[in-house]
Amino acid sequence: MEIINLFVKPSPESREAHRRVEAYFEDHGFAISRLYNEKARYNIVIGGDGSFLRAVHSTHFSSIPFLGINTGHLGFFQEITLSDLEEYLELLRLHRYEIHHQDVLCCTVETTAWTYRLLAVNEFLISSNDDHILHLNVGVDGVDFINSSGDGLMLSTPAGSTAYNLSAGGSILHQMLRGYQITALHPVRSKSFDSLPSSLVLPAESETVLTIDGRDAERIKLICDGVRHAFRGVKRLTFSVPEERIQRIIFRSNWYWKNLRDKLF
Repeated sequence: MEIINLFVKPSPESREAHRRVEAYFEDHGFAISRLYNEKARYNIVIGGDGSFLRAVHSTHFSSIPFLGINTGHLGFFQEITLSDLEEYLELLRLHRYEIHHQDVLCCTVETTAWTYRLLAVNEFLISSNDDHILHLNVGVDGVDFINSSGDGLMLSTPAGSTAYNLSAGGSILHQMLRGYQITALHPVRSKSFDSLPSSLVLPAESETVLTIDGRDAERIKLICDGVRHAFRGVKRLTFSVPEERIQRIIFRSNWYWKNLRDKLF
């Protein structure tokens, strides 16, 4: 018997979708698991983009394909709506879909005490925990690139380009592109510090290193996909595209453009 992992947002709309999904798959001989099962065939997420991000992180970036059912607002990760739910569940059962491999972004945090590794589906936000201006030396592929000053920097994946990055003035990148971008948050221009004139798009092979000014070592606030992480004695942040990727189930190859049109324009 094939197993389906089910992740459900606690809302009336999601509970209704949960009931219909569970009924459909049980009628077709599947087993439903509300706890993550490594042997499952699919990870089905009912909710919005926040629910999708939580499911990916809680499964430690599972290699099992994810499918989103939208009961939230924007739903950039969720292709299926309640109005066409059973139609797409049938396509899923018949294996009539595409698997898209989506890159994530890795941040290695070096502190005076330890080194930590975090992964993001959407973005990393680097700012000050006490509202001070941050001074960051930005190196790209071994080149001392710019000295940045301002509220901070955001490094986003193509999937995250339509989230906080877009609000901060960054560019929209198609979700299937391989790479990431850096967007400055309220940069300060002076003789001592540079500023990016626009967001900077880098290929997946590029490595970005942020060297922290000693005065800011205790001020760094790192937010990964909306979750805050606090570190003491931060020396360096290194960003790269790792080998880990997530798999998403897509039924319509042009869905991204339709979704972008309907949600943003």
